[in-house]
Amino acid sequence: MGLVMDLEAPEAVKLSRAIVSSSSKWRISELSALNNRLLRSEASKTGLAPSNTMVLAEWGSILLQHCAVEVGAWAAQGIELVEAHTRVLDLCLSFAKRSSIKRSALVVTWRAFHSLFKDLNNGKARVRAIVDTFTAKSQSLGIKSACLLGAVARVCARVPSLRSVLEPTKTNYFSFYVQEIVGSRTTVPQHYVDSMNNFFSHFVSLEDLHRDLVPAFERALLRAPEVVLNNILAPMIHSLPPDVDLAEALATRLLKPLLSNVRSTNAKIRDGAVSAFTALIAHSCKLEYIEKVAEEVLVPLSTAKLASADHRTAHSKMLASLPFLPLYSALICKSMSVVTSKESNEAALSAEVSAIVHHLLSVLKHSNEIDSSVLKTARDAFARGISDKKLQLRRIWVLEAGDFLWQMQELSTGLNSKNIKRMCPIVEAIVSKLIDVSEEMTSNVQSAGQSGLALAGYILLACFGFLSDFVTDGEIKSALRKAPIRKQSVYPKASFLLNHRVYTRLPEHQYYTWAVRALVSFVVEQAENDGSLVVGDAWGQAFIFLTTAADIIPSTRKEAAAALTQIYLQHPPPVARSIINALWTWTEHLATSQQDTAASASKSDSSRLGSVIQAICLDGASINSREKVVQILPDQMISLLVLCRPEILPGTNWIELCLKVGQDPGELARNRGNDCVAEIETILNASVNRPKMELVKLAACKAAAELAFVAPEIMTPLFVKQIRGLLEVEKIRSSGPTEIAIMRTVEGIAFVDVLNDKTQSIDFDKKSRDYETLKWESEVRRQLAQKKGQERKLTADEKAKVDAQLKREAEIRKEMRNLESQLIKGVGLIDALATGPPTDALLWMGECTKALLEAIDAGAGLLIAGLADSAYINCAKIISPRLGSLRQFIGIGTLRALGSSNLPNDMEQEPVGGK
Repeated sequence: MGLVMDLEAPEAVKLSRAIVSSSSKWRISELSALNNRLLRSEASKTGLAPSNTMVLAEWGSILLQHCAVEVGAWAAQGIELVEAHTRVLDLCLSFAKRSSIKRSALVVTWRAFHSLFKDLNNGKARVRAIVDTFTAKSQSLGIKSACLLGAVARVCARVPSLRSVLEPTKTNYFSFYVQEIVGSRTTVPQHYVDSMNNFFSHFVSLEDLHRDLVPAFERALLRAPEVVLNNILAPMIHSLPPDVDLAEALATRLLKPLLSNVRSTNAKIRDGAVSAFTALIAHSCKLEYIEKVAEEVLVPLSTAKLASADHRTAHSKMLASLPFLPLYSALICKSMSVVTSKESNEAALSAEVSAIVHHLLSVLKHSNEIDSSVLKTARDAFARGISDKKLQLRRIWVLEAGDFLWQMQELSTGLNSKNIKRMCPIVEAIVSKLIDVSEEMTSNVQSAGQSGLALAGYILLACFGFLSDFVTDGEIKSALRKAPIRKQSVYPKASFLLNHRVYTRLPEHQYYTWAVRALVSFVVEQAENDGSLVVGDAWGQAFIFLTTAADIIPSTRKEAAAALTQIYLQHPPPVARSIINALWTWTEHLATSQQDTAASASKSDSSRLGSVIQAICLDGASINSREKVVQILPDQMISLLVLCRPEILPGTNWIELCLKVGQDPGELARNRGNDCVAEIETILNASVNRPKMELVKLAACKAAAELAFVAPEIMTPLFVKQIRGLLEVEKIRSSGPTEIAIMRTVEGIAFVDVLNDKTQSIDFDKKSRDYETLKWESEVRRQLAQKKGQERKLTADEKAKVDAQLKREAEIRKEMRNLESQLIKGVGLIDALATGPPTDALLWMGECTKALLEAIDAGAGLLIAGLADSAYINCAKIISPRLGSLRQFIGIGTLRALGSSNLPNDMEQEPVGGK
């Protein structure tokens, strides 16, 4: 056992199963010894690692399975093994952050119990024995038995013959649950509550609830609400079968204690009461009881009997969870509209307006007749709220108005024309006020993000298509079409939509959802008008920010990625082009650490950019029927050739992406080889001689090697030809130390001094009495001139000489930098071929090493230092494997024989040529 516990979990489990397979039967005494040694002793240790606990669970399952087949084993050791295994199972389920451990432990437990119960002759007795033993008040496990009882219920629920066996034991389950969980005086760990949900979801009826559980919860809500409302009552209700109607239990037994707890000063109790109420309402069907509940919740709020803002918030959330009520939904809208007019607390106002929106939409969807007074009250409430002088309160109204319009847009197709006509005044009032807010926002776009006023623009832009058709008032429709938000959205610096100083500073996560919707609406309108995106790079960066920013919650990031996928499927060419260009800009900003950009504001590195690539590179099976997407895939994958390298975007692989979208990378390289080379050449030209873009240059060279790997017969000759053109020996030979020194000199300063200082020097008479003083003053002036630069005014002839020299040196500097770039690109491609994926070296080694040696011999080291030598040594490493470890030294020896001076010191220690 010591050997097993010393192994990692997967290896330990494999070894355990191997031991079991070699021992088909164990004696009862051996089972007892293993039980005591493995489960009881090891499980009692403190600080046991999750992997070791999983090994113990595997062993416990194995022992129980042997116990099921060994004659007499169950009677002698069965209950003890179950108890020991339950302790181990409890340890596994207590690891909240190790979901895989929890799942695996449950699986092996279910497997063991299935083996115990599948024999119907003995299985029924074993079920009764386990339930009777571990639900007894005197049982030793206490609340830990919940893990075991939940597993037993789950297994019995899936075996029809065992359901009838467990039915008579339900009373035992209820007694245990009430005593250990509902009656607990301390917070109950979540895994105990979740374990018992297996029982409630399969074996509990409405009569059982009324008889055994509702009275217990009613008492617990009065005695220890902080315990029962902390993830006990709500999860139990959610686990019940959907046909269980709890409306009567809520209205007659549980509502009053819940309302009492809603008014608690303890925030956890209030939140727990609201969660429990929401769960109960979701399981309520009888309208007469739900209406009674609605009245009890609404009256204190509408009659201003709730002085605390927290209590008003809780009651409003409870109202928002109610379904459509023919007699009360309209009343709730009307009453809450009055309540909001007096509300000054932000949290309470948000909950109250949410309740209005919920019930207003319910009335619109389910009611054939809508009271005009209700609509007028709601319209006035929105118009007043969106125009509120307090910025924080106005933001809440704008946000809720946006939710109302968005849901109206989704519901409009299924509504009758009469209701749509009646809703027009509310929509028009909202739109009119939103236009006013957007005009205020466009006057100061830079602060629109922090103030939250940008939300009005997002809403109008996201719902523009729907509103253009829905609004009937000519004046409002004209104002909507002339609103400045549409014009300013295409000018990034003045745009509330594309200016990174706006969308990177939004105050709440709901604003980011609206930003995503507005970006989608923007690209739809632009693409449908002219088939392209005028400001594609800025649009793409905005979407990348919303998909990757660290401060945005994960659900919103996923929503942004899903929206990007949908808009890509609708308009693939402009979206793909914009996103790819924006990704290049984004990676450049990250590499160069540029401030005041969307990339720096995202507070995330390039590791999250892979999700953006995945959003526009979809599975081939899902896009085969979309002709537009299939047509652009070759161009799109060529554009991603260098970008989708792990050096630039960690976790991405170009070949894997090609296969995912249904493109054969080898076929793509063979058919579009010149385009691939042009893409790599473009990236190399943009990244060479830029110190912070070294990874981009490396990725481009690696991409070339990858193409040579997937299509060697086509791509290798193309790259060899390119390398020969880059390593121009004659240009290297013509570049001497003076030209190189000019290249290293700062622009605007002449390396060669064309002014003869000697002709301008002053000779002092050594016999003069002031000779030493004059000499000292002249030296000081010379030193000051060196520090401050040339101060004296040049003559016209001198200035002409200096300008001519600067012009000549600028031309030399440009030529030398071009030559340096060529050498870096050529040597980089050779190095990538030597160190990249395995290729047929015979296709490129001869010509490339010849060109490389000629460049080194011509003096390439003066321009690119040791890059050429390093590439040559890497080439030497892949010559015939028969040379073994000597391959590298053949390259080193060749370079030393050529007289290269750019080798590292450790490669020049041994003498060459007898020296």
